[in-house]
Amino acid sequence: MDHAVFIWQCSDVLSIIALYVNDFKLVGPPDSDDVCKDKETLKKKYHMTDLGEISWILGIHVTQDRKEGWIALSQQKYLEEVLEHFNKANICPISTPSLPNHHLVCLPLPEVDAKHFQCALRALMYLMLGTCPDIAYTVAALGHHPANPGIEYQHALNRLFCYLCGSLDYKLVYHHRVPGGNTILGYMDTNWGSDVNDHKSTLGYAFTLWQCYLPEFQEAECCCSLQYQS
Repeated sequence: MDHAVFIWQCSDVLSIIALYVNDFKLVGPPDSDDVCKDKETLKKKYHMTDLGEISWILGIHVTQDRKEGWIALSQQKYLEEVLEHFNKANICPISTPSLPNHHLVCLPLPEVDAKHFQCALRALMYLMLGTCPDIAYTVAALGHHPANPGIEYQHALNRLFCYLCGSLDYKLVYHHRVPGGNTILGYMDTNWGSDVNDHKSTLGYAFTLWQCYLPEFQEAECCCSLQYQS
């Protein structure tokens, strides 16, 4: 298995390198010059371009305030490109990604363009895995039978686009100045026999870290990662 994260600890100093192909980020103590030393050491062995303090990583925009102790992740630019590509940039926004108790029935044949449906779903999956855990359940439900999408699937997909159109400026915000924030909290729920096609149960779980929240919903802790399984 290829390594993606490298950790070096010397005394009480911790340095981390997150690597993806030829793009990597260095993380170190904010009040030391260890990051600069690590970069100079790597430059002696590899041809590198120093892009300075992090602002983008894999299409995710990173903003931070060291003094206040927070960091925010956003995919607004990517989402705008997705909406433009699928001609959804000017649709009417709504406040929820899916309807409650809306069940999608498996079909023997597609009723809409399956390739177009799959392309849209694939684009939204990257958002789900990156900075939009709030769409995880809807994307998972739409992905149960992508080979034969029906009209109801298309309506559900369009609703999801409407929700994303209204949440363009949502961000995941991590703030380290939170009492007990480094404690990982987990939540789980299950819906017994909820799938109308095979009557399988649906299990959902979420974890929070540093009280990561979406700024528009500051009164509630929102999850920083979310996954649903059948």
